[in-house]
Amino acid sequence: MEKAKKKSILSEKQKKIINAVVIALELIIVIAAIAFSISILLSTGYETTTDFGDASVRLMPVLTNSMEGDNPDSFNPGDLIIVKKATDESIAALEVGDIVTYVGNVNGSRGFITHRIVAIEGEGNGRIFTVKGDKYAEGTNLETKYVGDIKGIYSSKIAGIGDALLWLQEPTHFFLVVMLPLILLLVYNAYLVIRMVVEAKLKKQQEQAQAALAAAQSNAALDEEEIKRRAIEEYLASQNADAQAAHELPETEQNTDGKKEPPQE
Repeated sequence: MEKAKKKSILSEKQKKIINAVVIALELIIVIAAIAFSISILLSTGYETTTDFGDASVRLMPVLTNSMEGDNPDSFNPGDLIIVKKATDESIAALEVGDIVTYVGNVNGSRGFITHRIVAIEGEGNGRIFTVKGDKYAEGTNLETKYVGDIKGIYSSKIAGIGDALLWLQEPTHFFLVVMLPLILLLVYNAYLVIRMVVEAKLKKQQEQAQAALAAAQSNAALDEEEIKRRAIEEYLASQNADAQAAHELPETEQNTDGKKEPPQE
């Protein structure tokens, strides 16, 4: 009995551990899917768009090595940079050394380019920005940009994530990594719900069957007690009848019990 109890306790603990692990995996899958989906919605490659649209932040995978360098905010191909949409206030606050995103020619097509400001001339909306990539030597590969050209301002970077986002932007990869796990998770949870409903019905049926069996056993016990009671009552009634019959015997029958007849003349 003790071994059986220990086994049942162990199995319950194992079930709880398995359930906890499953729930944790489900949360990880859901969170990862949401994060990847948001990242893909916010991200854009250099060739895909030249407008921030309504988004206030863009996640941009780095495709070229023009910003490779020794500065703390330099970045490499495969990194992911976070760029905030430029506003009048943020453009007015730009200084030499800041990194900005603008539209330019990348590999023969129009797209976002993110380079560092190395010089600023003029004032207000008439300012002229000279920008270049960190990779290039001083005074080389310079570009001139105006206030209206600045589309975004660099905020921060996440090393090595850009390649993953570019890979996930492929419909097949997105389906395999994000959609398929979510579909499997949905199917699994549907299975759990169905199993819970079936188990609840089976448990209810078992309880009803046990209740019916207990009632039948109780009725059988009552019937047996009733039979015994009636047998006892009949036996006692029989004894009482015999005793009463014995008291009601005629006197003539009583005189035969050893009493002498009076002498006859």
